Amino acid sequence: MKKQLRSNWWKYLAVLILPVILWTTVFSLRSRPDGNERLRILLVGEGADTAALQADLETALPSLTAQTLREITVTQETPGNGVPYGEWLISRQFSYDILLVSEPWREENMGQKYFSRLRDPLVARYSSVPQYTETADGNTLPYALMLSGADTRLGSYLEAKDGAWLLFFSPESVNLGAENGKGDRTDDAALAAAQYLSEEIH
Repeated sequence: MKKQLRSNWWKYLAVLILPVILWTTVFSLRSRPDGNERLRILLVGEGADTAALQADLETALPSLTAQTLREITVTQETPGNGVPYGEWLISRQFSYDILLVSEPWREENMGQKYFSRLRDPLVARYSSVPQYTETADGNTLPYALMLSGADTRLGSYLEAKDGAWLLFFSPESVNLGAENGKGDRTDDAALAAAQYLSEEIH
């Protein structure tokens, strides 16, 4: 018996540990919010008070959308580790609903390279907000909203007020009121957040 225990001790240990790992994993997965229960915003650049913005969105969004959110996250990041910028931007669209790009990180024709153009209902919804456009096949098309650091609510969370940030909606988001062909029409938290950020302040 002792000989068997010595040679097979790891099997007995696995029998004890495996159920704990499985149980913990199941509960972790169940507690994770679904895509339409979370809103994630990425600021590509530096000098933003993401903690204050996140806290203010948590306070403001319940009155701006009927969508139930269990998690609101605002992150600031810049690419690194030798990853090509375009690949990095595209990968972030699978994790974030809104990507805000500061002037130092703009790239020529980045809208048509990495994002989707704004559809007509979104253009109409944000008609009072300046839009970032690009020319493709002889047509001028909108790809993002342009938020001034000096005149919009976004600017109140920025160290540098000069310049404009481009607000791109992720084509993968399920929180755009189905305006990108994904999600449900009632899940519009990303649209509400964009409205909040683009409001003019004086």
